[in-house]
Amino acid sequence: MVNSYARQYNIREGTGADFSNNCYYGKGFTIPSTDRSAIKGDPKFAGSIAADLSGAALTQESPLINGGKAVIYPDDFSGKHVDQYLKGIDFWGRPVDLAADPDVGLSEYQFGEGMGIMRGYVKDRYGNPAAEATVAISGTDRTAAARADGYYNLGEMPAGSYTLIARQAQYSDGEPTAAALPAGAAANVDLILGESLSSTGVIEGAVRTNEGTAVEGAKIVLSLGEDAYEAASDSLGSYSFTVPAASGYELLAAKDGFKARLIGGIDVQKGSAADYNVLLYPSDFSGFAIDDDFSGYTVGTFAGSGTWQTFQTGNGAGGIEIAEEDGNKYLRINKTGGSSGNANTIGVYNKTHAGMSGLVTIEARVKRTVGAGQLMMMSGNRDNWSASTPIASLGSARMATFVLRDGRILAHNAGETNLAPYALNQWYAIKLVADLPAGKYDFYLDDMSAPIGTGIALRGGVKESLDRFILGGDGNNIGDLCIDYFRVRMGTPDELSDASLLSIAVNGKKAERTGDAQYSVSVPAETEKASVLPVAQSIFASVAVGETPASGAPAEISLGAGAGPTEIAVTVTAGNDASQTYALTIEREDAAPSVDKSGLAAAITGAEALVADEGEYTAESFAVFVAALESARLALADAESTQAQADAAAAALAAAIAGLEGAGDPGEPGEPGEPGEAEALAQAKGALLSLIRNTDGVICAGLFTEDSATAYEAALEAAAAALAEPEAQSGDVVAAREALLAAVRGLEVRSEHGEYGALAALLLGAAELNGDDYTPASWGALEVAVEWAWAFISEAVEGAEGAGAGARAGGQAEPLAEAFVAALYVALAEGAEAGGQAEALGEALAAALYEPLAESAEAGAQAEPFAEAAGGALAPLSADIDPLIAEWERTVSERP
Repeated sequence: MVNSYARQYNIREGTGADFSNNCYYGKGFTIPSTDRSAIKGDPKFAGSIAADLSGAALTQESPLINGGKAVIYPDDFSGKHVDQYLKGIDFWGRPVDLAADPDVGLSEYQFGEGMGIMRGYVKDRYGNPAAEATVAISGTDRTAAARADGYYNLGEMPAGSYTLIARQAQYSDGEPTAAALPAGAAANVDLILGESLSSTGVIEGAVRTNEGTAVEGAKIVLSLGEDAYEAASDSLGSYSFTVPAASGYELLAAKDGFKARLIGGIDVQKGSAADYNVLLYPSDFSGFAIDDDFSGYTVGTFAGSGTWQTFQTGNGAGGIEIAEEDGNKYLRINKTGGSSGNANTIGVYNKTHAGMSGLVTIEARVKRTVGAGQLMMMSGNRDNWSASTPIASLGSARMATFVLRDGRILAHNAGETNLAPYALNQWYAIKLVADLPAGKYDFYLDDMSAPIGTGIALRGGVKESLDRFILGGDGNNIGDLCIDYFRVRMGTPDELSDASLLSIAVNGKKAERTGDAQYSVSVPAETEKASVLPVAQSIFASVAVGETPASGAPAEISLGAGAGPTEIAVTVTAGNDASQTYALTIEREDAAPSVDKSGLAAAITGAEALVADEGEYTAESFAVFVAALESARLALADAESTQAQADAAAAALAAAIAGLEGAGDPGEPGEPGEPGEAEALAQAKGALLSLIRNTDGVICAGLFTEDSATAYEAALEAAAAALAEPEAQSGDVVAAREALLAAVRGLEVRSEHGEYGALAALLLGAAELNGDDYTPASWGALEVAVEWAWAFISEAVEGAEGAGAGARAGGQAEPLAEAFVAALYVALAEGAEAGGQAEALGEALAAALYEPLAESAEAGAQAEPFAEAAGGALAPLSADIDPLIAEWERTVSERP
C-alpha cells in the first residue's frame, strides 16, 4: 500500500483479509497492530505508478521480493485475478514460481537466468543498526553500503556459495559468514560487526514534560561511582554524553519547578549509542489527570463541571444525573432511546487534553441497573478527537476501553475480548493499565493483584499520549452506566502507594544506604552547609528534608558548629498520603591534624640571635648550626610539613646549637691523627643532620613496602632524638646515622611500583652524600634534580589507581631514570665548567621531571625533547662521567 497524499489512512480488516505482510510507505498510514510482518519503507518500484500500474514492477533493490506469504485458497474460491495466480502468472501474465515465497504486490520479480539476490541487515554486537557499514564478498570487489537502519542489498548475483564480511570504521571486521544463494530467490543474510575499537559509548536523549513539551536548561548528571559528567538540555530538550563504556551508570535530571528523576542501571556499550528519554513532572503534579468521585456535586441533573463536558447528539435520548445511594453520590448516564449509528450518543468526556504518556492507569467503579446493549468507557489520542462527534471521532482509533454489554464485560481491540460476566445492581472495580509505547493494556477486575486480561491491543495502535476519556453510549443501545469514581494517572499500578527512596545526594555525593531506612554520607571537615537532594522512587511521591520540601530542588541544611555527625530526617509522602521517614547521617571527615610549630618558631627566634656571632665559633660547628637553622626555617614555612618533621627540625636545631664550639676551645685529646671528641661529635652530628635533611619529608612512603617504611620511620625518629640529646657522644650519633643509613638502604619498592625501583635506588644513594664534598653549583643542581625526581615518583604513585600521571601512562619512567643517572654524575663532577653545565642541566631535568605530572596527551611527549637536550649537554663530559658511573655502580653492588 503506497500513499502519496498527506492524510490519515486507517486500514480495516474484513472478511477474507487480515492485512499482514503489507508494505507501508508514505505519509499518514497507521499500521495495524495485527500486521506482525509489516514492511516499512520505499518499495523501490521500477517507475512511477501510472493509471495502468505499469510502474509497479519490482527492482532488485525492492524489499517486497519474497516478502509475502502463501495463501491457500479453497477449491471453490472465486476471486478476481486469483484464477490467473493459480495458473502461475502475475497481474501482467508473467511467470510465478508457486513453490517460492511470493513477492508483495501485483507482480513477481523476474530473476535473471541462474541469478539470486543477496541482502539483509548489519548490526553491532549489541543489536544496534550499523548505519553506513560496508558489506563485502570475500574474494571479490563487490560491496554494498548499509542504510541508516542497517539494511544492505548486494543486488542480483549468480547463484552459489559466498562468504560475506561486514566492516565499519572504529570496529573490527565481523566474522566471515558463509551464505548460500539459490537461483531465483532472495537470500536474507544478517551480519554482525566485530568488537568496537572505541573505549567509549554515547548516552543521549531528550527531556520533556509529561505533556510532551521540551525542557530546556535541565541539569543532567550521568554518574558511575565517584565519576560524574554534567550537561544541560538544549532548546529541543536534547542532551548527549560520550563516556567510558561500563555498566551501572545513573542518570539524574533536575530543574527548578519539576520533580527530579533518576534512572539507574544504564549500560554504556563500546562504540554504541543508547537513547534515554526523560519525562519531568511539575513539582506540584499529583499524577492525576482526572480524579473525581462525584461527591462534590448536587443530586439531580448533571450539566457538566470543570472536569466534565456532557454531550447528547442525534436521537440518543436519555439523561445524565448525579444520583445518591446510602449517602454515596455517583454519576448515572441513562440512555433511553436511539437508533443505530455512533452519531446517536449520550455521555460525558473530559474538557481538556489529559496529556498522559508512557504507562497510564485508568480506574473506575461502575455498575449497571437497567438495559440491554452496551455502555462503555473509551479513550483516545488528541489526533482523533472531535468535540462535535465525540464517540464517532474516536471510532476505530479508540485505545483502552471497557464495555458493559448484555451481562458481559468486554474490551474493544481489533475485535472484542470477553473478560468477565457482570450482574445488574452490583458495583465492580475496574482498572486498565495501558502501556502506550507497547500498544497494549492489562485489565484488572476487583482483585487488583493480578490482571484478568493481559496484552490487549490498543485499537488505535501505538500513540504518544492518551488525552480524551468518554463515558457513555451510542446507537440503539439502551440502559444506564453508573460511575462511582473515575481516575486517570500516569505510572504503574503500585506507584501511588510507594513511599520509598531511590537515592539521596549530599553536595552532589551519593549517600550510602546503611539500613532499611538509614543513609550515611561523609563530607569534608570544613563543610558548613549541605545541599540535600532526595529522589523518591515514585513520581507521585513528594519528599521533604526536615520541614523543607525537596521534590524539585535540593534543600539547603546548615550543619552547625563542631565536627560531630548531623542527623536529618527525610520524609517521603506517597500519592495516597502514606509516608515513610528515613534517617540521613552526615559525617564530617576528620580534619587534618593541626601541627603545633610554636616550639619550632621559638627555637628559630633564639637561633637567629646567634647568627651575628659567627666568628666566636669554629667553622665546622657553625656550618652545622647554619644548616640546621635553614632546615628549621623551611619546615616552619612548609604548610604540608607534619608534626614529626617540625619536631625533628626543632630537635636538630637544638642539637646544632648545643654543638657550637668556641673558636678557642681545645677540644678533648684523642688518638694521634684523630679529631678530639668535640670535633668528632660535631662532624658526626653534621653528617647525621645532612642525611636527615636528604631523606626526611622527601622520600615517598607510598612507594615502599609497609615493613621497610616502618623501619625507616623508627630509625628517623631515633636519629632526631640522638641529635637532640645534650649528653650524646660522637659514637652514639655515628651509630644513629648508621642505623638510619641501613634503614634507607633497606627501603624496598612495592612490587606494583617496580618500574620506579632504579630511579628510587639512585635517589636513596644521593641521600647519603654530603654537600660539603662538592662545589655549590653542582650540589645545588643535584638538590633540584632530587627534589623534582621525588615529586615525579610521588605523583605517579598517587595516581596509579586512577588514570596515572602522564609520564607513567606514557611509559617514561625508565628513560627518565636513565637521564637522571647521567645528570647525577654531571652534578658531581668537580670544576667550574662541569658545575656550570650541571646547573643548567639540573634545571632542564627538573622541568622534564615536572612536566609529565600534568595529565594530558602532551605530557608524555616531554621526555623525548628532554632526552635530546640531555644527550647534547652530556656528550662533552662523557669521558669524565663514565668512570664515575662505573665506580658508583661498583660501590652500590658491594653494599653490605
